[in-house]
Amino acid sequence: MRLFLFSILSWVAACGLAVGSETMKSSTTTAAHSSGGSSADTQNGSGSVIIRIVTVPEVDTETLRFEGTPDGLITLRLGQEEQLVTENLKPGTYTSRLSVISPTLLARGYHLQTITCDDGESPGPSTGDVPAGTVTFNVEEGETVTSTFTFTAHDCICPREGSWTITNLPGAMVCTGAFNMTVPLPPDTATGKLIFQDGCDTILGTDFSRDTADLVMHRVADCTYEGTVGGSQDGIPMEIHFTWRVQNEEYITGELHSQVNQSGATCTMSRTFEMRFKQ
Repeated sequence: MRLFLFSILSWVAACGLAVGSETMKSSTTTAAHSSGGSSADTQNGSGSVIIRIVTVPEVDTETLRFEGTPDGLITLRLGQEEQLVTENLKPGTYTSRLSVISPTLLARGYHLQTITCDDGESPGPSTGDVPAGTVTFNVEEGETVTSTFTFTAHDCICPREGSWTITNLPGAMVCTGAFNMTVPLPPDTATGKLIFQDGCDTILGTDFSRDTADLVMHRVADCTYEGTVGGSQDGIPMEIHFTWRVQNEEYITGELHSQVNQSGATCTMSRTFEMRFKQ
């Protein structure tokens, strides 16, 4: 146990400076996919929730899957508006999550830009969470709330090659199971270099961390970059997973995540970071 704890703390220290890595067109409603929540939710209520999809530009025959309330599959068609609807809801809070996006839609450069709700004047307005792809409906008696998920297409942005400064924001390592412990990760900064491979589809990050491991980041369908750096400490395998989101040529945001299971304990490390072009 002591060896495991020492190894974890050593790994945190080694990786503390980690590479961080509407114009809406009007359309005609032609069909609605209805889904009822649980029988308890839909019995004798008078509220409704609606999810609608907007793509800019419009697309055809792409599919999106939602789980929760509403629940179901939406197939996008040119000039038509497809919706998910759940009716007869009692007052309360309901959540729906975008669980599956057609891979071809992502391959065409579309990403979820905004989630808006039309009950902003309500005492308890509904809200959307774009990174999580979720909408939380706060339904009042007799109220119908519509949430619009807007997807926009863009070309992927390549960051500039050269020196970058990374700012690690406060994070934490949390251990549960055989022992409970929370280790704060203080903010910190470092400087390193980004080197392009295969155009900018692959980026090599060097000299950002205290150890010698370089980080190779690969661009995926939604234009984010994903990468993993791994190794072992005292025989315990450990990996850190990184995500980069290129906001513009000189600014990247991201997060890292790592989980280690050993000796009956699970330790999870996470933090967010910002990267800015230096020269």
